[in-house]
Amino acid sequence: MQPRTILITIFWLTTSCPASYGQQVYTSRVDVKQMTDTFGFAKQWDYPWYTLKDEDGKFSSALNDTIHPEDTAHLYHTANCETNVQGGYEIRYCFATRTSDVIMITFSDGLPAYAGTYSIYIRNDSFYFKPDIIYPKPTRKISYHTDRQKLILNQHSYNLNDLIIGYADIEFSEIPASGKAPSENKIYLRGYFRVRLWVGMEQN
Repeated sequence: MQPRTILITIFWLTTSCPASYGQQVYTSRVDVKQMTDTFGFAKQWDYPWYTLKDEDGKFSSALNDTIHPEDTAHLYHTANCETNVQGGYEIRYCFATRTSDVIMITFSDGLPAYAGTYSIYIRNDSFYFKPDIIYPKPTRKISYHTDRQKLILNQHSYNLNDLIIGYADIEFSEIPASGKAPSENKIYLRGYFRVRLWVGMEQN
């Protein structure tokens, strides 16, 4: 996979997921208040996951591909979150897009080991959560049940290019294809984020 293809894939993940409020989802009200956290994580950055830099400062690609300028770009952190999926890992990035009147914030990090995404859909003063966890080995199709969710934002509405600053605390369960009750093993996503709003693609 080419580096440019990876960047396009990441953008597709943040814009093409369905954001319909017609589906059966667990919605909650958004809390709005001033954020007191310093959000120091926004000053930290990393290279793309596939870009390697040796002690001599030479770059190479884990994909065995030619290094392009965008492959050595500084990717500043837009999130300071964590999840306990697959033993737990940090999530340093999120992307925010708006399609019509819905804002979608998608959290993703940890490639190549972790490929899941966690999306929050916001319309007016309410929101719902939708995870998409991808495991290393094939698994039976599962669905998710949101057990508890809280979302705090720094303001009531946003225009394109505005900074969305907030905190998410979400707990959910996996429901196996058998349709049995949700697992007692609760999965969580929690932490702060600071991300600029982009325009998304219109849904059909």
